[in-house]
Amino acid sequence: MALVLSGAYLMADQVYRDGRDYFRYLSFWVIFIKILVFSFALYFREYMVLALWVVLALGSLVSHAPGSFRHYSIFGEKGLVPQLRLTIRNGMKD
Repeated sequence: MALVLSGAYLMADQVYRDGRDYFRYLSFWVIFIKILVFSFALYFREYMVLALWVVLALGSLVSHAPGSFRHYSIFGEKGLVPQLRLTIRNGMKD
């Protein structure tokens, strides 16, 4: 249960930081699927080990993928949020 709650918190934090734009990126949907898979396993305990492996594999693949893959925009324009973060991090102003 703690894994589901921590995943939901981290996802909500990212949505708070990036706004509605975060919903269009692949990284959001992978995290959402991980939470769904693990929630399913909490209800059907016989699938717990399989669910843990699926969540581990998805997390490993996406977290070690290049930023262009993680921030691939499924819906809408591509790459606005990562560019905005880079601009803010570098202290540049438009």
